[in-house]
Amino acid sequence: MLFAWQYLRNYRNPLGILILSVVLLAVLESTVPFLLGQMINSVQGKKVIWDLSLQSMALVTFGIFTFGLIFYRVNGYYSEVLEHKTQQDLALDLSDHVLDLPIDYHYKQKSGAIHQIVQRASDAISTIFRFLIYGFFPLLLQMIIALIIMYFNNWQIATLLLLTVIIYFTLIFNFRLKDIVENQREVNESYKKVFGDLGDSIANIFAVKANNGEEQDTQSFQQSWDMLYQRVKKNKWILIQRGLLESSLMRYSRLLILLYSIYLLKQQEITAGDLVMLVSYFGMVIFPLQTLANDMNNIRQRSVNLEDAAQLRQMEKEKDNPDARDVELHGGIEFRNVAFTYPDREGDILRNISFKLKAGKILAIFGETGSGKTTIYNLILRLYNHIQGQILFDGLDANSINRHCIRRQMAVVPQDPILFNESILFNIRYGKPDATFDEVMAASRLANAHDFIEALPKGYYTEVGERGVKLSGGQVQRLAIARAFLRNPKIMLLDEATSSLDAQTKFEVLSALRQLIAGRTAVIISHDFSAITMSADQIIVMDNGKISQTGTHEELIAKPGVYLNFWQKEQELRQKLEQI
Repeated sequence: MLFAWQYLRNYRNPLGILILSVVLLAVLESTVPFLLGQMINSVQGKKVIWDLSLQSMALVTFGIFTFGLIFYRVNGYYSEVLEHKTQQDLALDLSDHVLDLPIDYHYKQKSGAIHQIVQRASDAISTIFRFLIYGFFPLLLQMIIALIIMYFNNWQIATLLLLTVIIYFTLIFNFRLKDIVENQREVNESYKKVFGDLGDSIANIFAVKANNGEEQDTQSFQQSWDMLYQRVKKNKWILIQRGLLESSLMRYSRLLILLYSIYLLKQQEITAGDLVMLVSYFGMVIFPLQTLANDMNNIRQRSVNLEDAAQLRQMEKEKDNPDARDVELHGGIEFRNVAFTYPDREGDILRNISFKLKAGKILAIFGETGSGKTTIYNLILRLYNHIQGQILFDGLDANSINRHCIRRQMAVVPQDPILFNESILFNIRYGKPDATFDEVMAASRLANAHDFIEALPKGYYTEVGERGVKLSGGQVQRLAIARAFLRNPKIMLLDEATSSLDAQTKFEVLSALRQLIAGRTAVIISHDFSAITMSADQIIVMDNGKISQTGTHEELIAKPGVYLNFWQKEQELRQKLEQI
């Protein structure tokens, strides 16, 4: 409830109006049974309150109904607004928080599971809001007013009814409460697994199709759904037990109180009007009690959904040092004795890494898979924080600069660029949302992408499909380069940007990359001897998390070492391919 209140409290004024309207409506409706009883007494010649005439009481009742309709419409309007606003605020807040969580969190989670947490939390806060405004407060107020009026009329019946309420709340609201909550947590975990696995399969549909995995994944989904069904069935059985207890208590207590009321009427201790009034108020207590019991069960379950969201919200976001500031970068990068280990993994990934790259120069990082190349790239992007040593930009400690400021002045062309299932225009413009169409076309021309885009049926408005599956690898790479051109970065990061391309496509992509890095600081991560790698101002060779060699291409092939070994193997391979 406290978590839900964080989002409701932003709308105190409309919430206050809504609560006032709900309270007034509850008070007005609570007086109707009393007036009906008084009207019957008036017809029978009995004494009525303030000696009002039948016509006066009918007119008052008509006025209550009229004002009730007005308050009902006010309730409907403000509740719709507040429910939508709180749902929106919660969903946006959670979405924003999730996007700001460290990259390591996202690598561990399945997107479908995260989506389920947000979706179920939005539904939960809506359900809780409706329960509080339309259920708990007005019904509780009606019950209190009904009991007070009944006490003034006949304290014996009111006492019986109050005892029924106390027993009902004691038994029903505590009946297997721990089991219901714990089982709902298990149900939520099952839902996260089901939709997490489904999202994983859809996101990797190519692998599913290529490996003929449809049947295997379907069987896995079936097993997950079976587990979910068992847990839901267990919860339903608990609710059936609770419902049986609830119904028994309600039916027998209602019969007892009704028989006692008829007995009092027979003994002429109450009038017919009093009986109508008491039975009406009896309904205003008993039926809301049943409604509250059902709603409370829903609230328990929805509270578990909000609990998941609250735990997600408490996870620590990426954060900068309090004194971090925005800085205009020139492009200088330096590592001083940097060491790093990934969270939840043993052993150092990087050990004592030191290098210095001047602004406008090109650094190539060469090495085998797993040698630490991509980790350096992640640290430059500030996706992780290094454990020891210093990373500097233009001589300033990276920790003193806002990480978003650093990323705004960088652009990345990875080995496998990810495109959104949107238009080509959207994907290129994603790096600079306010770019004009002319700027997008200019960037595409520089990336050697404009011609193939224009040849498509819808040109720049062509949808690329999930992860860009409708385009070839070279086309996807050139869109990534166009996005980088559009950003006009100070620092370029190329991570194996040409390693998976054929010779002709690689030539076209290399041509675009050469234009992209011209005059900019560039860090090229590769194990491929491309023209760009060989022409780098500085090459460092990574070997098992350490720098084993450093120098230019000419310097490195002139002395024994890892680089020379790879160079010789590639030359031998090329000769064999030429002979074939």
